[in-house]
Amino acid sequence: MSLPVLYWNYKHEFVSLKHVSTLATKGASTINPNHLLEFWGGQILLVSVIPFFFILKGWLFGWKEKALVFLTVFSLPVFVFFLIMAFVKRVEANWPGFAYFSGFLIASYYLSKSRLLYPTYLFSFCLFILLHFSPILDKIGFSKLVPPQKDPVKIGIGWEALGKEVSKLYRGDEIVLSPFYQISAELAFYVKGNPRTYCINLGRRMNQYDLWRDGMREYVGKDGIYVSYFPIDQRVLKGFDGIIDYRVFPVYWRGKKIREFHIYKLKSYNGNIEEEDMFQSY
Repeated sequence: MSLPVLYWNYKHEFVSLKHVSTLATKGASTINPNHLLEFWGGQILLVSVIPFFFILKGWLFGWKEKALVFLTVFSLPVFVFFLIMAFVKRVEANWPGFAYFSGFLIASYYLSKSRLLYPTYLFSFCLFILLHFSPILDKIGFSKLVPPQKDPVKIGIGWEALGKEVSKLYRGDEIVLSPFYQISAELAFYVKGNPRTYCINLGRRMNQYDLWRDGMREYVGKDGIYVSYFPIDQRVLKGFDGIIDYRVFPVYWRGKKIREFHIYKLKSYNGNIEEEDMFQSY
C-alpha cells in the first residue's frame, strides 16, 4: 500500500522525507526546560486534563490487561518519541496526535468505570468554550491568562477580511502570490472568484505549491497581487515592472493588533522573480 507514496517521493527527490526531517531537526539545541513544559502543557490541553491523566494511568499500570497492552503499544512509543524530542526542540502540540487514536480508548476504558466521567464532560466542555471563545476571558477579567498575542484562536482571525481587501485590487486575471503558503491558501479561498494562487520560494522548505508552479508561465505580461507579512522583497520586484498600488492591512483581535499584511498590486509579471532552488531550501 505504501509503494505509490514511495514511488512519488522517488520521482520528487524524497521531498516528503526532507520536509518531515527538517521539522524534526529545525531549532534543535541543548536541553531546554521551556520546550519540555510547553510540550506537557500542550498535550494536557489537547487531550483535556482528566482524560490525559487516565491515558498516563493506562500506559503505566495497564500492562496486566491484554487489551490495554495492545492499545499502549500503538500509543506510548509515539508519545515517548516526541517527549524525548521536546528536551531539545519545540514540539508542536498536534505532532503526537496520532498516539491518541488508541490512547483515547485507554482513557475511555477507565473513565467509563470512574465517578469522574460526568465531571470530565463538564470540565472539558468549559475548557473547550474558553479556548475557542476566548473573548469570554476579557469579559470576566482574565485577559492576562491568555493575552490576544498568545491566543491560539488568533490563527484563524482576519483571513476573510484580508480576502475582501485583496478583492478590491483583483480584476480576475492577475497572478496572485505570496512567500507564505498559509497566505496563498487563504487567498485562494477568500478572494472573489477563488483564483489559482502561488507560493514563491524566498528561503523556505519546499511545499505542495512548488509542484504547481508551471502555471505561473501563463501570467507573463499580466499584473500581479503580492501579499506578505513583510514589505516586498527586491527579488520579487525584479519579476515585475513596478508597483501600481500598496497598502498595509492590520488585523485586530480582542482589541489588539495581532498581525499585519502588506498588499501590493504589481505591474506586468515578467517571470524573473529570483527564487531559491526548491530542493536546496532544506
